[in-house]
Amino acid sequence: MALPSAISLRNFGASGKGPHQKTDTPKFHGPAGGLGFYNDGMEPIRQTPVGRVVSITFSPVETGREQRPAGRFFRVAVAEARFQPGAGIVGDRKNSKGKRQMNLMLAEEVRRLAGDGFRAGPGELGEQLVIDGLEGYLVAGCHVQMGEAVIAVGEPRTPCGRFAAVQGRTVKQAWGRLGFLARVIRPGTVRPGDLATLVPSPANPQRNLFPE
Repeated sequence: MALPSAISLRNFGASGKGPHQKTDTPKFHGPAGGLGFYNDGMEPIRQTPVGRVVSITFSPVETGREQRPAGRFFRVAVAEARFQPGAGIVGDRKNSKGKRQMNLMLAEEVRRLAGDGFRAGPGELGEQLVIDGLEGYLVAGCHVQMGEAVIAVGEPRTPCGRFAAVQGRTVKQAWGRLGFLARVIRPGTVRPGDLATLVPSPANPQRNLFPE
């Protein structure tokens, strides 16, 4: 089934309601089956990109101490996770109050890394969250909503010596390809398959959601 590629900007008005807010505005189907809306002049309103959550992985605190196998990152794939501001993923040993509460990667780049010989199963790239369908839209400071949770995208993630050792690659081979740091700004439960919607933020107001 094709993933929806867009959702109306009109769904994020002053009321603050999410993407399921009702509207009587006539609809049209945009590219790749995406849903858009007409304005009062019956011209298409520009669409906001929508992706999906592909996977959520983390290192559970129940292990007693952080496991650091020499040949891989220790992550467990989960069917749902609670995202909490000031922490990240509830129950993750990597919880932090700082800017690096989780590592966010784009599924498009994960697939390219796999094609280049990197081990790219869930968690094997050191990520906690993988999203599909938003490549080219994420920039530092933008906000992404998944369910009720909202995360703020931070600076690009850089590979470290441990990543290079785990993957058997050089840092240079992964540079600029590992997604972003991210932090939670609104709590909520997130599941693989949930829509991931770029929502207005100080870095990306409604009028500027789209890279030129």
